[in-house]
Amino acid sequence: MSEQINYEELLPRQPSEGALDWCIKTKFQHEYAIYRDTYYRDPLTGMRKNAVSVTCTGCGGSWIAGKARGADCGRGWAPFGFVDGAVNIGPGDAFPCPLCGGQLKAVHIGQISKLGIDDNVYFCEPWQLGEKFVLLGWRAERNTGKNAQKVYRMWPYEAYVFEQKKTVRLTGYQKCLSAMHYFDRWQQVKRCDDRWGKTEPGDWFRKPKDLSGTTIENSALPQYLKAAGDDAWPVAYLRLWQKHRNIENLIVQGCGEMVAKAIVRDTQSYYGGGHSAKLEWVDWKQKRPARMLGLDRQEFAFCVREQWTQDDLAKYKMVRAWEPVKLPEDWELLKKTRSYDLNKLCNEKALLPDTTGGKSMQLLRGRLTVMRCLRYLDRQKRETITLLDYWNMARRAGLNLRDEHVQLPKSLKREHDRLVEAERIARNEEEKRKKQAEIDKRRPAFEKTVAPLEAWAWEDGGIRIRPVHTEEELIDEGSALCHCVGTYGETVARGDSCIFFIRRADAPDKPWYTLQVELKTLKELQNHGMRNCPPTKDVQAFVARWLEHVRQLKSAGKKQKKEAAA
Repeated sequence: MSEQINYEELLPRQPSEGALDWCIKTKFQHEYAIYRDTYYRDPLTGMRKNAVSVTCTGCGGSWIAGKARGADCGRGWAPFGFVDGAVNIGPGDAFPCPLCGGQLKAVHIGQISKLGIDDNVYFCEPWQLGEKFVLLGWRAERNTGKNAQKVYRMWPYEAYVFEQKKTVRLTGYQKCLSAMHYFDRWQQVKRCDDRWGKTEPGDWFRKPKDLSGTTIENSALPQYLKAAGDDAWPVAYLRLWQKHRNIENLIVQGCGEMVAKAIVRDTQSYYGGGHSAKLEWVDWKQKRPARMLGLDRQEFAFCVREQWTQDDLAKYKMVRAWEPVKLPEDWELLKKTRSYDLNKLCNEKALLPDTTGGKSMQLLRGRLTVMRCLRYLDRQKRETITLLDYWNMARRAGLNLRDEHVQLPKSLKREHDRLVEAERIARNEEEKRKKQAEIDKRRPAFEKTVAPLEAWAWEDGGIRIRPVHTEEELIDEGSALCHCVGTYGETVARGDSCIFFIRRADAPDKPWYTLQVELKTLKELQNHGMRNCPPTKDVQAFVARWLEHVRQLKSAGKKQKKEAAA
């Protein structure tokens, strides 16, 4: 086993010449306008006036501006702002410098700490240590002081040394909980994972071009970076290449974009990345690009011409596993079908009648080909899920799904909606049957509660009251007055309370108010009319008189029982 080389002293601690000037021109795009309170003497009147002094950190020039309240700048918390032409500028506002034309961000001097403003940017460059290819990542820091002076520093950030079969990672920082501590040297890390991550074209100070003689000369890294564009993960790609050298065949044969997007998917599948891509859907035992993707030569040529993605390839192979697919005729339909829907269409199964008279697990689509179903859906202008829903409802309805006229109706929408309505009606009927069964089960207890209360029926002042007779009456009462008394059947059957109907004497069958009374204490629990409206004064007074009447009835009944017992 070869000994691990210590690269900490072998790598440069500063980037190549010209990197700082490149960062200043390309990476540090914005400058600051540092403003403070000041006084100046008016040349016309000679009077000393209050104003704002503004300094541009880009050109170093200063000018005097009028003062504006923080509230006028839309920053009520700010001490003050300044006037730029006809616009009030506050902290954080962007505007062009009137002296150099550069884009500035306004900062009040009180917002700047004694350490100044730190701006950090990151970039990388290729480097070579002997035959070993090295990817150096740097952190450029710009510190802007209160006096608008700028100081630039360059720090080591991430470095990856690519040996023949493995990668060594070095860092220029150390994490301590949520804090980051930077130092001006490299520190080798035992475990190598991809912490550099995504690298856009603008992050390269120098792009790798001539890799001949290096450990990655056959990796096709420049071609990968070109195909990946803004989504390049160079470390993840090179680590994958170290495990599977034949990935270079895919890149040079035109599948660079597919590989790049697949690497992005793999590296972003875990929180924060931190690992190399695997691309497990590629057959790494093969060397030819077509066989690596599970295609023949004609299919691979079409794949490259159409710039297939990983999902496109998976959809094509999914359908091809069931039936031949014609390219390019069938591709447009496959391309616009979602992978999830296509998988359901290909593999959805159910218990269906078979030729032996029993039932077995069979494909819902039966002998229909996948492409025929997709062409049918395209003519019907419907989604795959609609057809699958229709098949499942047809199966539950007992329709013959081996009849093509049933499988592919003339109007899918009409037949789908018809079955939906039929199932809705069937569900409602089933719910009614269950509810009626519960009512019938409670009926003896319900009648036992309400039968003795018939003596409490009473009429006074044009208003009458009576107890409920059946649970069906409760349901009708709740429907007529739009409240929930229809659900009180179980409450009445328990005997804790009872429901009474309050009616006008001249309309005894028309619902008006519904009263709930606790039987043991004769306490009024609820009294509601249409949509739970409260009772009128007349009705409330009637209820009070009726309750007194019932109490007298109960007292008289108890007296008679005592006399009979004596």
